Amino acid sequence: MRDRIGREYVLVYNSSKNAVQADSMHIGGETYPLIRRSPDEFEFTEIVEVQRHG
Repeated sequence: MRDRIGREYVLVYNSSKNAVQADSMHIGGETYPLIRRSPDEFEFTEIVEVQRHG
């Protein structure tokens, strides 16, 4: 179905907790974070487009 999909996205959860367990996944030769420490005191989710080369 990949040839029929227009775009893919990854949801990245940014946690404000100090003891967050980082996690990531590999798609098309690239590594995308799934969970990471927030750069500030806020908790939020980002939508990141998967980049397909070729």
